[in-house]
Amino acid sequence: MTEQVNVPSANDSFIEVAEIIRIRHKRAFEDAMRDGKKPKTNSSPFSQQAIWSEFPVYKRLLEKRAKITVPEAIVRGIAVLLKCNISERNMLLGAAGYKLDPEVLTGIALQQHLDRYRNIVHKLNIPAFILNHVWDILEVNQVMDRLFKHYMDSFNSILESDRNILNLMFDPHYGFKKLFKLDLMQWQLITQSYIYNFRHATKGFEFEEWYQAKINYLNQFSDFKLIWQQVEDNLYKEYDPSLTYFTSQFFGFRSIYLSESEKFAYPRINAYISDDPNVQLVLFSVRAQ
Repeated sequence: MTEQVNVPSANDSFIEVAEIIRIRHKRAFEDAMRDGKKPKTNSSPFSQQAIWSEFPVYKRLLEKRAKITVPEAIVRGIAVLLKCNISERNMLLGAAGYKLDPEVLTGIALQQHLDRYRNIVHKLNIPAFILNHVWDILEVNQVMDRLFKHYMDSFNSILESDRNILNLMFDPHYGFKKLFKLDLMQWQLITQSYIYNFRHATKGFEFEEWYQAKINYLNQFSDFKLIWQQVEDNLYKEYDPSLTYFTSQFFGFRSIYLSESEKFAYPRINAYISDDPNVQLVLFSVRAQ
């Protein structure tokens, strides 16, 4: 159970931080409207009224009438309405007395993780690669490179800016779709599955600049926009098993991932295993050459 500080202090701290963030975003929104970067509107999504219309407790917090500590679910809901990035959401969570969400590794900490992961991935005798938080492929081992060569080209021949799972899937230059030209329904299931899993893997990152930049880049591909919208329409509905279909089994593999850190989800090592000894035998014989 999460430890909480006393009720008045937690609520007062939370609403103080929430108001700082709300006012900052409201001013940025108004500046964007004035500069023509956003369409003009008579109401701001960052007004106090806009927040408490969704979460009435916000008004009680402002008026210091709340009788219990603001629940974590409401803190997160308000963070979404305020379009908070990870750092801002953690400011709200911390002020209310809740555990902070893990942030994305950067700098020296990221490099230390990558150095360890590179050492691990190249010792594995199954296809494996290192993935970051937006699913850029940072490194592949020899066995994984064999799969790249079989289905498209060697990993090193792919432009560094294109070494992303979703990019390789939707960019017609790499022809991933052609692998399933005999069964487009199969390809659609695969792409829905990947985007669905990507959406859940990056949940909470939606207001990060790097996340928005990646999605804006991928939106140039019409198939991506179409499948993204299909998944968006189902994302918060009743669970649909087809959206978590194990895509890798089409190639005779199951996908697994390895991580050394419980605090940081990425970077991580993705690997593929097969229950078919013939599939593994082919890969092992190639690796030995």
